[in-house]
Amino acid sequence: MDIRNPHPAHGWRIRLVTLLVTLLPCTTVFSDIYKWKDASGEVHYTQARPPVGITAEMIQGAPPPPEKQAEVRKEQQKLQQQVDEMNARITRQDEADTEKQQHEQLAEANKKNCIAAQNNLSKLQLGGNRRYLTPDGEVIRLTDEQRQQRTEEANEQIKKYCI
Repeated sequence: MDIRNPHPAHGWRIRLVTLLVTLLPCTTVFSDIYKWKDASGEVHYTQARPPVGITAEMIQGAPPPPEKQAEVRKEQQKLQQQVDEMNARITRQDEADTEKQQHEQLAEANKKNCIAAQNNLSKLQLGGNRRYLTPDGEVIRLTDEQRQQRTEEANEQIKKYCI
């Protein structure tokens, strides 16, 4: 799962809802009307396309009266507000999920660091005059001062990571 977008399915859902909200009022109000004759010569008026092989004349539907247009606009605004609210909820949930995931990753990293610090302290306390491998690959033996310094560093790391 991508941290930047924990719920990839939300994007297409939002676009689909927005499209449906935008087109829903328009489909019933401004639908095309087809005029066609069947095999017996009877005239039909429908909003659905005629059967295959039959030619039809397309008649544009009349726009709704002005008061209906105002109602349609009002309904569209109401639906758009609902979509905007849903988008805001999804965004808040995505942010909460991302924050939770980041917190879990930090807790896991702290746990690993804690174990490493405890192991380092244990080696330093039990080690005697042991050899240590540096990050450069060099093998060294610690002096008492170096061992004391590393012991203090390990204790600080334990305080920091082993909460």
